[in-house]
Amino acid sequence: QYGIPKPWYFPFTSSYWCGTRVGSDAEPDLLHELENQKGYLEKPPPGMKPGVCIRNLVKVYKTGNKLAVDGLSLDFYQDHITSFLGHNGAGKTTT
Repeated sequence: QYGIPKPWYFPFTSSYWCGTRVGSDAEPDLLHELENQKGYLEKPPPGMKPGVCIRNLVKVYKTGNKLAVDGLSLDFYQDHITSFLGHNGAGKTTT
């Protein structure tokens, strides 16, 4: 409910102090997977790495089991403006 549980010794792990890196070969696999899905995928700006990556975001409201966001994946780039367009109830504010 409040995130991913960590072991009691998590402050003593290197990932706690140094973080973790995602392998560079993970991104092409993800891009290939997204290209095979229905919908529109915009190619990333050339030579830019995303500052924030969101993958398969899902939000379900407990009251009424209403699905507000279903599998949203997107990247945010420095000095780029990102906006959400959609009809009422599409999940723009929730995201």
